[in-house]
Amino acid sequence: MPMLISAAARDESREKDITDEYALHVLHRDDTGLLTYKKVYFNGTDAISINSGEGYAFGGIEELETNTDAGNNNINESQYGLYESGRLQHQTNSGDRAYEQMRFDKNKLTYFLNSDGNIVARYQHNFTYAAAQDGATENWIG
Repeated sequence: MPMLISAAARDESREKDITDEYALHVLHRDDTGLLTYKKVYFNGTDAISINSGEGYAFGGIEELETNTDAGNNNINESQYGLYESGRLQHQTNSGDRAYEQMRFDKNKLTYFLNSDGNIVARYQHNFTYAAAQDGATENWIG
């Protein structure tokens, strides 16, 4: 496990709420309109790029967890690809994020699209998309 925080230290910090289910959930729509979902556990071994490659959207895990821009606005509520004005090249900018929507959750949570095309959050249970896909972590066409 990559987190080496003693129980006493963890109980006095914001990490006290981190469970084995603590994960980053991201949604992204590609140029064709295909919506993809990815789930990455905080204490897992999967990697995810949270920046677009043009710059940095977040200055660290704290900014990623709060998911707010320099003006303290929720990034999920801002238009994807829209850059914050007045930011210098070396500063973080929410326009450089790789995903349209993202959130951390400490509960067992999986998102999926139901048969009506609505996005649904399922707590406490996995959702299996198809036999060849890992419904606990990803939703993709393969």
